[in-house]
Amino acid sequence: MALYLASPTGRYRNMQKGSNKLTVNGLVPGLTYRLFVIANYTLTKDQSKDQPLCEIQTMSSVIYYTTVGPLQAPKIRVVSVDMHQALLEWEPPTKMHENLTLKGYQIYVDNKPLGNLRNKDTRQMLINNMVPGKTLSVYVVAVTRQATLESNPSRVVHITCPRQPPNIVVAQQPSYRQGTVLISWERPKGHTFATNEEDISLYGVYVDGKWYGEVKSNSLGNKQGYQFILNDLNPEQSYDISVKAIAGYKRVDPDAQHVFCLSEGPMSNVINVMAPAAPKSPTLRLERLTPEGIDVTWQVPQQHGDATISGYQMLKNGRLYGSIIPPEVNSLSIRDISLGDKVTLQLIALTEHPVGKIDRRTEQLQKEADQEPSDVFVGERYAGCRPGAKLVVHYTGLVCPPSQVWCERVTGHSALIVWNKDDGPKSHFIRPESYHVTWWPGDKPEEDINSDSTT
Repeated sequence: MALYLASPTGRYRNMQKGSNKLTVNGLVPGLTYRLFVIANYTLTKDQSKDQPLCEIQTMSSVIYYTTVGPLQAPKIRVVSVDMHQALLEWEPPTKMHENLTLKGYQIYVDNKPLGNLRNKDTRQMLINNMVPGKTLSVYVVAVTRQATLESNPSRVVHITCPRQPPNIVVAQQPSYRQGTVLISWERPKGHTFATNEEDISLYGVYVDGKWYGEVKSNSLGNKQGYQFILNDLNPEQSYDISVKAIAGYKRVDPDAQHVFCLSEGPMSNVINVMAPAAPKSPTLRLERLTPEGIDVTWQVPQQHGDATISGYQMLKNGRLYGSIIPPEVNSLSIRDISLGDKVTLQLIALTEHPVGKIDRRTEQLQKEADQEPSDVFVGERYAGCRPGAKLVVHYTGLVCPPSQVWCERVTGHSALIVWNKDDGPKSHFIRPESYHVTWWPGDKPEEDINSDSTT
């Protein structure tokens, strides 16, 4: 007996007697084949009956088999890159046999499976935690439910994480605008890279540990250094400023075979800065009224950044009074005043810093916004310095002092201090409620000063 396998080409393949398996090779994917088996039987001659030799042939049922072939490879591309990571995206196979069902996708990194099989609805994969200076090779295959059939691998995408840039040293530079801080740094030395895509592409500026802005790397900055201006800072608040160098580029070609993610260097030194601004003029406080005049005092106001106080200017009834007061002085006596006068005093804190000046256009815009003229110290040199709060003083109600003071009953250890009381009415003076006596040894009150009060 001999068995045969019939193919659509009409050719038969002879099978060895007794065999019931046959592997058919060379089938073309996508074609339908008609398969059946023909068995040939040979009957030997019965010599007793003198019968001739006889052959019998039988055929099995027909099986129709369509070859599927491997799935098409998914199309992979890089969507975006970021710090030590890259986002990959792929499209499912465009042609797939109707009897096949997609099960999912398997990601391979450096020819090794990355985790478990991804769901069939998954179209993206984030490759993160990349090591600076290393390159990963990534591809994806589609997997079917039928016999876990895998597609051909997608194209291989190489992702390189550039070497970590060196540390940066940042410094503060003088700023001449209110509410701004100027910082500078130089390109770090010792950064090595194989391609331009691995070079430093930008510098990130951080304020209080949070991203604030960036500076693009350029050839001029590489030679002469970089600067960055921080605007709209609150002069009354301090800020911690630092900078990082970042290698690699965010822009990617989705169809590129080799892409580069970003790699950040260590944080630079942290500098604490305050934005310069004209000092806020202090509020005057009435210290005393004396027959000689009015004594006022004030506290030194907060200084913003490097805009130090260079002096003070007093305004009396809206006009300049006296010369500029040195910055270490915090009191002033108003002498050219008569009893019964009412005066308005204001103090202006001055600074030689450029923020002490003001642009005329800015001043006009401020006036229009306020709908009223603002009190600004007249003069280009201190045009940005503004007066403090008004102190209105009525020069009256002075305590009537004794007209005479003398000693009585002087002994080796004591003396009686006597003074007269002027009980008569006197304009702009009031009667004292008590008297305060102070004494000391010698001609000048230098040490061992004593005092006492009467009721």
